[in-house]
Amino acid sequence: MNQKAKFEATNVLSPLRAMPPLSQHDETWVRALRSFVLSQLDNPLLSVPRIAQHLNLSERQLYRKVKRVLKTTPNKYIRDLRLEVAYHLLAQGTYVTVNEVAHAVGYSRTDYFSNLYHQNFGIKPIDILKEIRV
Repeated sequence: MNQKAKFEATNVLSPLRAMPPLSQHDETWVRALRSFVLSQLDNPLLSVPRIAQHLNLSERQLYRKVKRVLKTTPNKYIRDLRLEVAYHLLAQGTYVTVNEVAHAVGYSRTDYFSNLYHQNFGIKPIDILKEIRV
């Protein structure tokens, strides 16, 4: 199986996928959380305190609510959302280099981004870019 086929066959784990049905209140809250994180995605300084402040919660309240509603931690949610967006950017061929993709999703260190991406999806982002160019 070539790299492109392997990439296309990879199951993208969306931070919102495989969740139990949410109440309307929780669904609205998750949309607000997702919207804010996506609006700040390219910011490497995006943090739990900044998100908590935006949502008018303490950091502890945010942690508890994310854990209860999304069954993950806030930091993992941010990381998964960044990787999900990177997956789509790479698939679209929007950017020419891995460095551009890493910066577009808020990672200042390309090597760290590449390692996380490889751990999550089983393929290196550079291999995807090579396949798309061919």
